[in-house]
Amino acid sequence: MGPTDCSFDEQILQSGTGVQDHWHYYEEHVTIFSGDAEVQVGDEIMVTEEPATLIVPLRSHHGFTNVGDGPLWIIGVVNWPILEAGIVGDPAAF
Repeated sequence: MGPTDCSFDEQILQSGTGVQDHWHYYEEHVTIFSGDAEVQVGDEIMVTEEPATLIVPLRSHHGFTNVGDGPLWIIGVVNWPILEAGIVGDPAAF
């Protein structure tokens, strides 16, 4: 039996743009369908190429930057009914 609730978020990021450092109460599975991304999870930074799937542990701060010339197409899937994110360094987050 799998999760009873799930949600996903699709993003297409132009070159040089990204998703700021944030975290979730839940694990996130991120699939990179096209493009090149610099991915930061915790203190680790890596560059990934399409296709790739990353599993971000719950409560781990993470972010993405498009380091390629074309669009970066990513989809994040979580076993949570809504997408909630706390921005790292924001005292009002959660």
